[in-house]
Amino acid sequence: MNKTGWIVTGVSALLALLVGFGAGWFGNQAYIRASFESAWEDMEAEFDDSTMDEDMDVMEEQEEDPVEQTPEAVPMSESASDGVWDIKITKVERATQVSGSYSTAVAGDGQEFFILDVEMTNASDSPQMPEIDTSEVVDEDGNRYGYHSDASLALDEDDALYTDVNPGGTTELRIPFQMRQGTVVDTALLSGTWSDTGRIAAIQIQE
Repeated sequence: MNKTGWIVTGVSALLALLVGFGAGWFGNQAYIRASFESAWEDMEAEFDDSTMDEDMDVMEEQEEDPVEQTPEAVPMSESASDGVWDIKITKVERATQVSGSYSTAVAGDGQEFFILDVEMTNASDSPQMPEIDTSEVVDEDGNRYGYHSDASLALDEDDALYTDVNPGGTTELRIPFQMRQGTVVDTALLSGTWSDTGRIAAIQIQE
């Protein structure tokens, strides 16, 4: 066979190889695609309407689960517990400015500080440092107000917020909240701990 014949034969063989490879590749792709389509059809069959209805029922039940309710508030003359502290409000005061050894805090325009004098007794079996960050008061319209950290620092003359209290021991705090002047406060929701007791000391406000 001459040189031209060898070239023609080689090219023919290469073309045949390429055609065979291409046919195999496309066949493999078609097989993979058919497998995915079959698997998808099986999944659709599993997640039929009845399954989706069951899922919707579960979601609706979860949405209807009752939200944790605020405990019934005790009179201001009584103490309430957050699960760690027995808390009692001894006095209520309003001021537009508070001052202490460390700093001074001034309420915003048209605002005032609503201040609770609180007595807290450690009812647990280990020393506790009071943490009031989650404490709130609620006005007559249901609006909630968190404690004011700057005013709290100014009022904490004895460093009560940084002192451990032994079991059975008592500490006194002044907890301020900022709100519009003249706001009628209905309830205090107080806590002296970060631990998840699931309880809040709810106390009625009487001025």
